[in-house]
Amino acid sequence: MESESADRTGIAARALSSMRAHPVITSVRLSCTVLGAIGGVMLLTGDGSLTRRLAAGTVAGGGVGILVCGIKMIG
Repeated sequence: MESESADRTGIAARALSSMRAHPVITSVRLSCTVLGAIGGVMLLTGDGSLTRRLAAGTVAGGGVGILVCGIKMIG
């Protein structure tokens, strides 16, 4: 039980230190995710529920953030 909480703390600590080490990448990914969520709510059709539109926009925005950062890192 203690080892599981120590692993979670270790993962969270590494993620936080990585976010602090790369603030531009973090801000690009977070802004793409938030803008995707807003765009999903506003632009997707009203056939689906609000939760579904929010989730779809969030996933799409997060994917765009990953692609943008990956392209910049590779090229």
